[in-house]
Amino acid sequence: IDLLIIMLGTNDTKDRFGLSPACIAAGMGRLLNKAKATPCWGTHAPNILVICPPHIGDGLNDRCMGVTCAEKSRELAEYYAPVAKNQGCAFLDAEGIAEFNKVDFMHLSRKGHAQLAEKLAELAEGLDGAKDAALLYVFDSNSYSTMKHLKGYGWIKHDQVQWYLAESQKYTEANG
Repeated sequence: IDLLIIMLGTNDTKDRFGLSPACIAAGMGRLLNKAKATPCWGTHAPNILVICPPHIGDGLNDRCMGVTCAEKSRELAEYYAPVAKNQGCAFLDAEGIAEFNKVDFMHLSRKGHAQLAEKLAELAEGLDGAKDAALLYVFDSNSYSTMKHLKGYGWIKHDQVQWYLAESQKYTEANG
């Protein structure tokens, strides 16, 4: 693995877990230790980018998440940054970089995914000067099901698949 990117934390802010931002960051530290100890880095040192997700929006009204999750999400970056630094990892606070949707206020919108991908493309070049060895495509329905008999989240749309096919073709042509 040339570069590992980890963006976690939003679900950890759920009230039912009873975790403070400091505890969530300690969990990130344990995860980084495990990642660094995994024999997947070849001949080079582990290269890890830790991303703190954007703050959960104030419009969140989700009893499963709880009433304090938005507040805790606003504090995560101040705890994640020193953990990343102490572990020798790069750090990015995604607040203000990638927007959340206006449905649940805690998942990236389509535009937010594009914004984050653009920022990661910038950062990845500085973290690893090689050609793109692998890409991570992240899809999100950005909505709940519109069908009354199907509960839960929506589904990936045709234009998202078309975007993926076009982007994949570009990277394949550029990197062989």
